[in-house]
Amino acid sequence: MHPNGKAHGGSAILIKSTIKHYQSQPHCKDYIQATNVVVSAGVSDITISSLYCPPRHTIKEQHFNDYFKTLGKRFIAAGDYNAKHTFWGSRLTLPRGRELLKSAQSGHMNIISTGQPTYWPTDKDKIPDIVDFCIFKGIANTNISCSSCWDLSSDHSPILVEITAEIRETTRRCTLHNKRTNWPLFRALTDEAFSVPIALQTKGDIVDAVEYFTTSVQSAAWNSTPINQHKLTEQHIPTNILQKISEKRALRKLWQQNRCPETKKRLNHKIKELKRILNNDRNVRFQAYLESLDPTAATDYSLWKATKKIKRPTVNSPPLRKPDGSWARSDHERVDAFAEHLTNVFKPHPYEGPPEHEKMVMECSREAAAEYHAKKYTTKRSEE
Repeated sequence: MHPNGKAHGGSAILIKSTIKHYQSQPHCKDYIQATNVVVSAGVSDITISSLYCPPRHTIKEQHFNDYFKTLGKRFIAAGDYNAKHTFWGSRLTLPRGRELLKSAQSGHMNIISTGQPTYWPTDKDKIPDIVDFCIFKGIANTNISCSSCWDLSSDHSPILVEITAEIRETTRRCTLHNKRTNWPLFRALTDEAFSVPIALQTKGDIVDAVEYFTTSVQSAAWNSTPINQHKLTEQHIPTNILQKISEKRALRKLWQQNRCPETKKRLNHKIKELKRILNNDRNVRFQAYLESLDPTAATDYSLWKATKKIKRPTVNSPPLRKPDGSWARSDHERVDAFAEHLTNVFKPHPYEGPPEHEKMVMECSREAAAEYHAKKYTTKRSEE
């Protein structure tokens, strides 16, 4: 689909024949080549666009604006943008990435990426980075998700963008503590759990000690942290707005019965009036919300909690290099790379002295530990 008709660049879309769709006008430029398909999705249609931006061209904000205008008000544009910016998780920011971000922000669009590299150069001296991601508009953030796919073996790893008609229900992230954690109780529980020293002489002892440490910290944190009970807040609707809604519904019912042009005119006027009133009420509520924010403990640090709702850049997940010089792509390869590194780093120091010295050191350590715990117990008893 390249403008010059030669077999290079371009884009394509594979779509199941049972899905209602039709192809719209493609975007054929030497700097952007996009295939567009309109899919029927319930309430309104969605334009699916697959694009490729060659790296050798200089693409400005206006070029991206012209392309996005052809996609309508509800679309998903994914592909190889060859644009880097830290906002979607790239290592660095380049001029094309700045222009694309300005275009997306001016058009009130959202950008979603995995945060993991998608381009894996064959040259081992070059570092992988993110150049494949998705830009969408007219779709709620709660209905779309993005993940990496490692099924292909080319220099570009694909991304999976999933859209649901309903809100995606995600499991709450498990946390060890919250703002109501009883830290003195946590300290007492951990002191009690780690009061007895553990000898680390073999690999099995180290594994058992790490597991005991982890479970002890988790148990102490959960026993000293109450569960947060989320309260549902009811939103009060003013009486004048409820009255306008009733009037609009009555006019709509009347227009559906008589189809009179005069009734339709009154209905349109009532709809515009209701929209204006709702916008004013929303602005007043938002202004009151902003004025109530405060960074102190008196309002439970409401200002800092409000900033969490602001759109934040995607956190970059840097690539890992394996011992053979290649890059670890999938999660399984990354886990193996970490495990091999930690295995080589955390090893018991070999003791090359005589066995009598090692035995004497262990006995002195036990005596010092026993003396410390005895002194600690005596101090607690005296305080009581």
